[in-house]
Amino acid sequence: CPQARKFHSIFPFRNNQIIMFGGAYFDQTTGYHVTTDGHLWIFDFKKLEWSMLQSLSMLKSTYFHAADMNERGEIWSHGGVIQDSIGNTNNEARVTTLYKMHSRVLNLSEIAWNYFLNCLSDRTSLVKQPQLMSQHHIPARFIERIH
Repeated sequence: CPQARKFHSIFPFRNNQIIMFGGAYFDQTTGYHVTTDGHLWIFDFKKLEWSMLQSLSMLKSTYFHAADMNERGEIWSHGGVIQDSIGNTNNEARVTTLYKMHSRVLNLSEIAWNYFLNCLSDRTSLVKQPQLMSQHHIPARFIERIH
C-alpha cells in the first residue's frame, strides 16, 4: 500500500480505477514535510486494493505541484516542492519544471509525432503556418493539437 500523504495528485484511470502520485507526509520526529517516493499507485475500486505501477515513476518526487492527465494518458506535472535532505537539515526548494509521463504504452504514430516535435528547433512555424503540416500529410488529429 502507498504511504499516507497529502499535497498529491489523483486522476481517474481505466475503468473503476484511480492513479495517485507525488505528495508528502509530516514527519513528527523532525517536524518537516517529507516527500513520498516517486512511485505511481493505482487503486482499484472493484478489488478495493492498491497496486504500484511498476513501469512508471516520477523523475523527481514533488508535492504542492499542479498536474493533469489528458485523454492520451499523458500526465503533465508542473512545479511543486522538492526536498533534498542532508543530515538533520531539511532543504525544500520550489521548482518550476514541467514533466511529462506516459501512463500507457504509446502507439507508433504517437512516438513518431513526439520525435518530430522534439527535432524541431522552432515550433512557431507550425502555429503560424498550419497548412504546412497538411501539405506534408500529417494527420489531422496531430494538427489539432498545435496552438
